[in-house]
Amino acid sequence: MKGKFLKLEKAGLVISTDKFNQFYVDRTKWYRIDYDKLNALFTAHSIQMNPTDVTAQTLLRSPKKRCEQFDLSHSNIKEPKKNNKNDIYSAQIDQIIDYLNKRASKNFTVYNDSNRRDIHERLKEGYTVEQCLAVIDGQVEVWKDDLLMERYLRPSTLFKKSKFEDYLQAKSKVQHHQPKPVILDFSAGEDW
Repeated sequence: MKGKFLKLEKAGLVISTDKFNQFYVDRTKWYRIDYDKLNALFTAHSIQMNPTDVTAQTLLRSPKKRCEQFDLSHSNIKEPKKNNKNDIYSAQIDQIIDYLNKRASKNFTVYNDSNRRDIHERLKEGYTVEQCLAVIDGQVEVWKDDLLMERYLRPSTLFKKSKFEDYLQAKSKVQHHQPKPVILDFSAGEDW
């Protein structure tokens, strides 16, 4: 993103400043569009049209119509690539990340290498998708309501090699051990 803004600055379409910052340590960079340069760019592209044509005059006066003249299709935008489409674990990794997003109310992307790497390693070690989902369920139950720990409901933490086995064992213990409910009977009184 930074590179795109630098290109726009060098082209003169965007003007930046830091004079609005209240503190000298504040390094916020403020941007604005140079509409004069933008109009000149649109005009340069519309020169190919006949200037006496009514539609050309309308386009020169209306910024919205000028924008419609340019090809703003997404044909030149590349689709984010997944890691190795021939990878046998690709669909399973997508399933696990989608499940984590639903259970933990998160929005992790399946295209991010760091989100996929640890899950891929656990699957390669022989763990199953069901075990990965069990880890997600167990840690969501434990961390979902804890404001400090909820931020760790992410692939890099849940599927880290040093922690995954511990999370998996903790989940299996929770499933097998059902705590006895506490019954408080205040009518019985105290035994001293």
